[in-house]
Amino acid sequence: AYESATWGILCAMHVSGMKGPVPIARQLVRRGPLAVGAILVAEHVGPTRSLRGLIRSEFALMPPERRKALLADFGRFVGNLLELGVCEFTPRYFAIQETGKGASGFRFFLFDLDKAMLFPGAPRCLKRFLTWRAARRLRRLIREYASPDERAAFESGLVPPASREPKVIAPDGAR
Repeated sequence: AYESATWGILCAMHVSGMKGPVPIARQLVRRGPLAVGAILVAEHVGPTRSLRGLIRSEFALMPPERRKALLADFGRFVGNLLELGVCEFTPRYFAIQETGKGASGFRFFLFDLDKAMLFPGAPRCLKRFLTWRAARRLRRLIREYASPDERAAFESGLVPPASREPKVIAPDGAR
């Protein structure tokens, strides 16, 4: 079942307009009648690094404006994921790519989706709990390395504007 969750999350991200690897194909690996694994083929995005590794090693060396922009962009990326219904991810699932474009000059990706889940139509109370739990793990990482202003920039990205309609993805990928 894990490959279908990964496939669903990547498709939902692509349909909603989020940047990420485009899913191309998937195939189950079978041994007799049992499915023992899956192969998922996605678009190659180029060289990336672990976001957690960047925050732990190079974050303190960046200029304060770039650090704040990086966390604001990351907060928006995570906020979009949570709005889409993706949850159950940890900081180790995020990768970062330096592009030189935008305020921070970075692009974010979500990899290792075997334990992440997609709940696009979850009840509001369940969605709040899952959102709180996913964001709590990221806040713990950021709290160790960021100043209060930088943490506020991250938090502002997590909360989507009230004017924005929530994105709901139907199981078949149609809107």
